[in-house]
Amino acid sequence: MKPFEPVFQRRPWVSGSSALSLYVLPDPAVDTELFGLVAECRTVVQEYPIWCLPDDLIHITIEIDAWATSEHISAGQRTRLISALTARLAGLDPFTVLCGSPIANRTGAL
Repeated sequence: MKPFEPVFQRRPWVSGSSALSLYVLPDPAVDTELFGLVAECRTVVQEYPIWCLPDDLIHITIEIDAWATSEHISAGQRTRLISALTARLAGLDPFTVLCGSPIANRTGAL
């Protein structure tokens, strides 16, 4: 099996780099079905060498800014982006998503 080698913009990922991401953070007190699914998945994969996110890091990735790594985005640009997203998403009502079985790939179980 070929080892997993992460890439970004078709080049090897530089250790320590990061990319801006937009996440939905589920609430364990409200999103009990999701956290139940996560717990069941952990039970299934516990015998394998797979690291599972702790509950406080569980998230749903909406978008990743793949134009540049985080260090190439200035504090001012980041502030403007956060302000624009906050204004645009302020009126968003709560919503429901359907989460299915985990998908196993070379990065782990997603």
